[in-house]
Amino acid sequence: MHHTSPKFMGERLQQARKARQITQGELGEALGGISVKSISAYEKNENQPSPATIDALCAFFNLPQSFFFTAVRERHPSSTPVFYRSRAASTKKDRDRAEVYLSWFQELVHTICSQVNPPPLSVPFRLNTQNPAHITSQDVERCALQAREHWGLGEEPIGHLCNLLETHGVFISRMSLGSEELNALSVWVMPENVPLIVLNNDRDCYTLSRFDLAHELGHLLLHSGVTQENFNDAALFKVMEEQAHHFARAFLLPFRAFREDAWLSNLDMLRHLKSKWFTSIGAMIFRLHDVGLVTESEMANLWRNYGRRGWRNHEPFDDVWPPEEPDLFREAFEYMTGQLGLSKDMLLRETRLSADLVELLCNLPYGFFPRSSSVEVRGLGLIRFTPKAQLK
Repeated sequence: MHHTSPKFMGERLQQARKARQITQGELGEALGGISVKSISAYEKNENQPSPATIDALCAFFNLPQSFFFTAVRERHPSSTPVFYRSRAASTKKDRDRAEVYLSWFQELVHTICSQVNPPPLSVPFRLNTQNPAHITSQDVERCALQAREHWGLGEEPIGHLCNLLETHGVFISRMSLGSEELNALSVWVMPENVPLIVLNNDRDCYTLSRFDLAHELGHLLLHSGVTQENFNDAALFKVMEEQAHHFARAFLLPFRAFREDAWLSNLDMLRHLKSKWFTSIGAMIFRLHDVGLVTESEMANLWRNYGRRGWRNHEPFDDVWPPEEPDLFREAFEYMTGQLGLSKDMLLRETRLSADLVELLCNLPYGFFPRSSSVEVRGLGLIRFTPKAQLK
């Protein structure tokens, strides 16, 4: 029987290089003087690197050989565009690296879901509007209210937002994206119908990180029907960003309850309410205007006083509450290694990534995957996962 040799995938080399944010020339120089032309040919699948070059690539990027010989999962045409928080201020290199991380995160979700059943997806009704200019403020408020009703939140403050979304089938990663200008990104992956959100770990602020998460949820619920053409339009992108901001405020600060709480619309009252609603004072200033408690000029005056108090860079309580951390993947790996008895080495091989990368993408502590095979992990018997039927 004739066996074909595995093929080096140039797309994987592109991913690894973009994740490291280096040029083809810089990579060639690091590998001992390989030409830009040769690197380009490898990435375009016009030429196969030698075994020695492949070994050098694995060493340089700290990736297993299996990574470079595994095809990249193609983006399905019905998947949404990748939504960015603060896209305008970030560089193309930053966005390219973030999209690579998002792609690897998606592959890890696929790997885990091949072993266990994650929490079933349970999200509110999504708008299917192709042009965001047709979405009204009333639509945004209604969508936020429907989300609260769907998850039984009533008009109470939301506790652990990461936990809430993960329990209802949203996959979340919180990692360093290496850029303060890129706060978060999200995508709705089809045909699997899987929502993914990546938060920037460099945003080391509890309330801002929660707002980023609510903002990305807004994109997923409001903009899943937006066409790529409209998404690429700069003016419409600004509209989508403001709508996601509005959704986040409405979701975190429900109209009637917040309006009753903020009857005295001054900064001292908002400082007090921050510890109830777990939302930044800045977001509450905007929300006061949303719910009709202040005029434009009164809101501007609040912002001036906000600046005089030195709160633009650091609000009260920002250094008291640590940011929320997603833990669904930690639970998944502990369930697989504990309850199902699967070895860490086997699971790591299945990912085709390095231990460092899997720990980064899945919010696992450094050393979760032992660099030797002698460490055991205790199973927790977690209820959010069940084994696949084929696993015994």
